[in-house]
Order: sequence, then C-alpha cells, then structure tokens
Amino acid sequence: MTRAARRAGAAGPIRPRIDQLELPELRDVAVDDPSLASQDDLEGVRLVDGEHVREHLDLASITLAESAVGPLRVGTLDLRGARLREVRFAGLDVPVATAQRGSWRDVEVDGGRFGSVEAYECDWSAVVLAGVRLSYLNLRGAVLTDVVLRDCVIDELDLGQARLQRVALAGSRIGRLDVSRATLQAVDLRGAVIEQITGTQHLRGAVIDEVQLAALAPTLAAGLGITVLPD
Repeated sequence: MTRAARRAGAAGPIRPRIDQLELPELRDVAVDDPSLASQDDLEGVRLVDGEHVREHLDLASITLAESAVGPLRVGTLDLRGARLREVRFAGLDVPVATAQRGSWRDVEVDGGRFGSVEAYECDWSAVVLAGVRLSYLNLRGAVLTDVVLRDCVIDELDLGQARLQRVALAGSRIGRLDVSRATLQAVDLRGAVIEQITGTQHLRGAVIDEVQLAALAPTLAAGLGITVLPD
C-alpha cells in the first residue's frame, strides 16, 4: 500500500482540489441579442434574460471564459462540445440541457433547477454544483476530476463507465445512483443520502459512512451474491 493510500485510509479520501472562483467585472449580454448567435468565443460577459424568454439557447461548441450565466430561464440549453473556463452559473431554470462531450474547468453551478442534463463523455475538472435540483444527470463515460456535488437533490445520477478522481457528494440526496463499470479513486460518498445504487460491485475506491453501510447492506449483499436469511 502506498503512503498516500495509507493516509487516505486513516483520514478519509483526498479532498477535491478546488480554488475559489474569482471573476473580473462582467459585461451583461442578453440572450436574445441577435449578435450572440455569431459568437464562437466569449470572455468577460454575463449572459442574462432578455426582454423575451428564449425557448432555445444554442451555445454548442462555444468557448466561454471568465464569465457568468444567469439569472436565466430557457426551455432548452445547448452546451454540447462547449469549452468552459472559469464560469459561474447562477439562478438557472432549464427543463432540458445538453452538455455532452464538453470540457469544463473551474466551473461553479450555484443553485437553479434543471430537468434532464445530458453531459455524457464530458471532461470536468474543478467543478462545483451547489444546491442544484436535477431530475436526471447523465455523466456516463465522463472523466470527473476534483468535482463536488454539495447539497444537491438529484433524482437519478448516471455515472456508468465514468472515471472519477477526488469527487465528493456531501449533503446531497440521490434517488438512484448508477456506477456500473465506473472507476473510482478517492470518491467520498459520506454525508449523502443515496436511496438506491446500481453497480455496487464497482464501488471500489469509494468511502462511505457507517449509516450508509447499514442502509446499503441489502444492496451490497445482493451485488455480491450473498443470501441473507433469519437465524
């Protein structure tokens, strides 16, 4: 066992490494501004609601740096393949969001409500979701490094085939968590309420607390093929 592994075992997993996000003075840009559709790169802006509610906001493949998004209400938000660097989302109300195969670094999502978020095969580094409500978050096949889901409510979280390193779910409530064929390293599930887990045989590398262990005992036993009978 390595020295780092011994330290992690004694004092819990290594925490996510995330610096405080500090943004410069920002210029407000309304999402109904016609010029926004022609922009491939944006820096130092705050995207906010315009005079009319947008049914669809297309930011696919955009590069967004040192910026903020919200308060904002749109029917669908397209961030497919977007490259985000030092971005804060706050006050979003989005029924459908697509963010698959995007690259996010130093990103905060502060509050807000989302329906389904398709973010499979994305690359997230130093990302924090705090106080977010999501019906479905698809991170299947994603690479998550230094990621925190704090005080979130997520009905279904799909981490199947994802690679996680230094990830924490403190204070979050997860209805169903899927870790099938995922690879976990220093993943801290302590303090989270998880009602159901799929793929328990792939939890190696996670840390749970005693309360979680008792609650998950039947699921863990079933995953290991253990039959539990009364004396």
